[in-house]
Amino acid sequence: RTIVHKSDTEMEQKLIVYQNLRSLNYIPKTGYKFGHHFRVYLGRKDHSEMLVQAIAPQSTLPMNSISRSVRMAHSVKKKMLFGCIHAEGIAYIEFARIKL
Repeated sequence: RTIVHKSDTEMEQKLIVYQNLRSLNYIPKTGYKFGHHFRVYLGRKDHSEMLVQAIAPQSTLPMNSISRSVRMAHSVKKKMLFGCIHAEGIAYIEFARIKL
């Protein structure tokens, strides 16, 4: 393992999701200041459209973590996607707040 892999246990998942987003012609950049792996741009826009968090195979997330992520994305007017890695590829799951 490289030094980066030793210091960042999520590096492999982030790399897989990053490469997939690039292959779909999205432009992922660090989402560190938003507390997520990526902020993602659609083409050459000034503002990112979504936040993406890479999720390792067989992982689970507590509901309060999902809720916190959705609240953050909503507050900065972005979509919140979780890139769930599995054997067949990556499934992107969007969570959003709705008004009833």
